[in-house]
Amino acid sequence: MTQLQLTRGWGFQGAFNHNWDPYWSSSLFGGIAGLSYNQTSKQLYCNTYVANAGVAIRGGSVTSGGGTGGTFGAGSICDPGFTISEIGLVTRWTPVKNLTFSAEVLYAYLKTNMSGTITSTPSSALLLAATTYNFGNNSTTSLNLRVQRNSLRHTNASLGRSGK
Repeated sequence: MTQLQLTRGWGFQGAFNHNWDPYWSSSLFGGIAGLSYNQTSKQLYCNTYVANAGVAIRGGSVTSGGGTGGTFGAGSICDPGFTISEIGLVTRWTPVKNLTFSAEVLYAYLKTNMSGTITSTPSSALLLAATTYNFGNNSTTSLNLRVQRNSLRHTNASLGRSGK
């Protein structure tokens, strides 16, 4: 049986809100987080795949996993650690009480420690197409539009409180 292995995670988030007037407000927000694995946990993760010669575990030696998850391409590096960051801006307009229109722009970036390729081997446990996948960093930008109407009004009496 394999012992429990320690992974290290960290993160930071922040936000700033500015009320332009009673009807308009904007918020700038962002965050960054990361996850890293010790050498033993990298080895356990990477051994679930078949490794060709020349495949390395970052910070370790060449491995031959013998697993059935897929086959790494030559020259690939197996390290499941990653860092993810995001930054966004949201602007809200509240023309009347309990009705808000908002628009949010978000940029997110994923930096992976994996590099190279892997050819998947489909199985009942791994529902991927039998094709070659490239490891790499990814980013995306999104725009979210929202209309929110708050219709429930709670008073102390309706919540069973005396208000004192």
